[in-house]
Amino acid sequence: MRTTLTDEKEWPNKLTSVQLAYNATVCPDTAKFSPYHILFGRHMNLPINTLLFKETNQQDRPKIQFYVNELTNRLQLIWKFCNNNLSDSKRQMAQQYNLKTRQRNSNVYHMLEI
Repeated sequence: MRTTLTDEKEWPNKLTSVQLAYNATVCPDTAKFSPYHILFGRHMNLPINTLLFKETNQQDRPKIQFYVNELTNRLQLIWKFCNNNLSDSKRQMAQQYNLKTRQRNSNVYHMLEI
């Protein structure tokens, strides 16, 4: 934000746009889902989507119980994927960390000879 907005007085007006962009952005390293998708189980409807796609009629909308069941299943699946992706990311970070550290000689008896 500092590089695009030189006047700090403009920041409060632009923070909502920045937050919208952040919540819609997929995190490629860890979760591989956007924060919005993890929380609500679907992709965010951006303002451009409202302009390009017409909204469906009330009769075309799914029944509430069906929607709730589908949403629950999707959220459980997303959380499972996120958990697996975070575990993989944690493992990769541990491997990179271990490459940078040197292995220590743990032979204590060698050092304690009397």
